[in-house]
Amino acid sequence: MRKLIVLLVMIGLTCIFPAVEPTNAAVAATAPQDGNQTSVPQNRKRPHKYEGRRRHRGIGRAYGKAGKSAALGGRDFYHNMRHGKPIKASRRLGKGMGGFGKHTGQGTLRTGR
Repeated sequence: MRKLIVLLVMIGLTCIFPAVEPTNAAVAATAPQDGNQTSVPQNRKRPHKYEGRRRHRGIGRAYGKAGKSAALGGRDFYHNMRHGKPIKASRRLGKGMGGFGKHTGQGTLRTGR
């Protein structure tokens, strides 16, 4: 029943408001004045200066990642110990400390260069 009412309303609206054809003035206003069209769309973003990703990361990033890795390992350790899973907890802590050592070593390597 509802679909029938919606259909009748749509037909009634199209009879009251017929489709309007664009006038010549409206078409002329949108056409280019000199006949030359630009090949680049006007809303396009400018290309970035650096197209590739930044590969030379600094010392601070390596040490920061080391701290984050240790923190995540400690957090996982806490959560698993709270749930009574000491084996899984120590495994997660070891993985976090392994990431800590790895990224600390990378930061130390970059200080020497």
